[in-house]
Amino acid sequence: MTTRLDRLVLLLDTGSTAIVRNTAAQQIGEVQRQHPDELYSLLARVLVHLRSRSWDTRTAAGAAIAAIAANVAPWEPGSVAAANTASPMAGGPEDDTDRLSFATFDIGIVIRGGAPLVSSAGAEFDVDFSGMDGRERLAYQKKLVKARLGMETEIADLDLVNDSDLKAARKSPAGPTVKEEVVPKQLLEIGKTS
Repeated sequence: MTTRLDRLVLLLDTGSTAIVRNTAAQQIGEVQRQHPDELYSLLARVLVHLRSRSWDTRTAAGAAIAAIAANVAPWEPGSVAAANTASPMAGGPEDDTDRLSFATFDIGIVIRGGAPLVSSAGAEFDVDFSGMDGRERLAYQKKLVKARLGMETEIADLDLVNDSDLKAARKSPAGPTVKEEVVPKQLLEIGKTS
């Protein structure tokens, strides 16, 4: 069994003329006036028709939303604030001392002590890659990544891990090969100086 509201919402889509559809939209607005607690469910039913392929259906759905909005009771923020101050859970003005307000805000302190959140001098965009081939650009970008990650130190410049370490070792027909461990001379010298 369909309700009156179901039939009105269906008329938004299947009404024979624009007058029938607009009348259904106005009556949907009257349903909102009679049942103010059902605002969101009513809007959900009409919203489906706003996405219809038919222009007439979308127009009627828009008229229905306008009628619903016209019949929504105005919001009184003073009554909500009075209810919150009357409740025992609400805190007094002493709870608001740590909040930011315009009366206590000082822009001078922010300018003197604040750190820039995101800034750029634009130097990263000034690099001219036109004279570099692909390998040079790749080497330059790797150097930039190492610098950003903090890996541009004396020890990190030894290339303890390089591209050849990351490549998979090829297997020979006789079986897997064992790679001899080679220690760079600079690494041995660092150990002697300390």
